[in-house]
Amino acid sequence: MKQLVTTILAIILLTGCSKDKEVSTNEATIPELNDVLTSLILSVDGTNGSLETGTMPSSNQSEYPSILSHPDAIQATASSLEQIDLVFEVETDIQEIFFSIVGSTQYYKFTENSEPTSSGTQAVSINIEIPASLDNSSFCAIISVSDSNQSISDVTQICFEIRPDARKERLIYFADFSVNSTLSTLDFNTGQVENIGLTGYELSDIAFLGNNLYGITLGGALISIDLNSGEGTFVGNSNSTNVNALEGRGNLLYGATTNGEFISIDPITAEGSTIGFLGHNATSSGDLIFDASNDFLYATLEVSGSLSDQLATIDPLTAETNLIGDTGFDSVWGLVLIRNQLIGLSTNGDFIIINPNSGISTLIENTAAFNAGGAAAIRN
Repeated sequence: MKQLVTTILAIILLTGCSKDKEVSTNEATIPELNDVLTSLILSVDGTNGSLETGTMPSSNQSEYPSILSHPDAIQATASSLEQIDLVFEVETDIQEIFFSIVGSTQYYKFTENSEPTSSGTQAVSINIEIPASLDNSSFCAIISVSDSNQSISDVTQICFEIRPDARKERLIYFADFSVNSTLSTLDFNTGQVENIGLTGYELSDIAFLGNNLYGITLGGALISIDLNSGEGTFVGNSNSTNVNALEGRGNLLYGATTNGEFISIDPITAEGSTIGFLGHNATSSGDLIFDASNDFLYATLEVSGSLSDQLATIDPLTAETNLIGDTGFDSVWGLVLIRNQLIGLSTNGDFIIINPNSGISTLIENTAAFNAGGAAAIRN
C-alpha cells in the first residue's frame, strides 16, 4: 500500500485578488513584479531559498502531490510577518517548495529536509516578512511543490491584499482549564501568546456570539467575559452538567457534554434545552465550531475503541452525528476556523491543522506557551 503523506506548508502569500481571478501583468511591468518578489524576506526552517530565473515548476500531470487545504484570501498590513498553512497529499515526502507571484519571471526554490512523522504527516513552515514598500498593493502568490518521485503539484494561487486598515493579526482567544481560568490570545501569524486576565471561573470552553464572548463551566454555569480584562460575570445556570464544549451562532449558544448530551443555551437567561444525544455512543471531548456555511458543527468527540479524538459533524437541529475520522491527537479541546482552515488546539500544547474530510491532523508546533485546556474561539 502506498503511504500517503500529508504535508503542510506554512507560507506567507502576497496577494489581493480572488482565488479564481486572473491577474493582468499589464498593471505592472515584469521588472516591477520581480522587485516585489525579491522585496519579500522568505525563509524555511530559518534558511533562505535560492532565487531562480524562468518559469516556476508546475504540474507534470502526476496524481500527487495534490492540494488538500489552503487559506482563502488574506489581508495584512505592510511591515508585518505572515504565516499561512497549506496541506498537500503526496505519495512520498516533499523535497522542494517553489514560490513566486503571478507575472514574475523569477521564483524562489526551497529544499525541504524534515522527515514525515509516524502518523504520515509532515509540517513545513515558510515565513515571509512584508516590507513597508508594499503598502496599498495587491498581488497573487503561486506555490507548487515536488516530491522525491520528482512529481510536481499543480500551482496553488492565493490572494493577499496589503492596506493600512487591514487587520495585522488574527487572534485566537483561549482559556486554560484551571480553578481560575486565564483568558489569553494566540497571534495566529507570529505564535505570540498574551495573557489578558483572570476570569474568576473554572471554564471548560468559551465561544463568541457576535462580538460577545461567553464561557461555560462543567457545572453548566454560563459566564459573560470582558475582552479587555478577562473578568467573568455570571449570567445563569443552564441546568446541564459536564458541559465542556460551547459554540454560538445566530441568537443561540450550543453546548455538548461528557455525557453525550447536545444542548442549546439562551445567552440572556442561560436557560438550556436538550436537543438530543450524540450518536455512536460518543461523548464530547472538548469543543464545537460551526462550518463556514453554518449548516452544521464540527466537533471533537471521544468514541469507545478510539485512541484519539474523533472529528465529527453534528446537526444543530437534531444532534445527528456523523463520524469523519481519527485526528491522531487526544484532548483537542479547542477548535477554530481561520482563513477557511480547521485548526485544533490541545491541552497538551499541540497546534494542529485538521483535514475536515478525513479528520487526519498535522502538527504545526507544540509549545508550552499555551494550551487549550478550556477553550478556543475567534471573533467573527
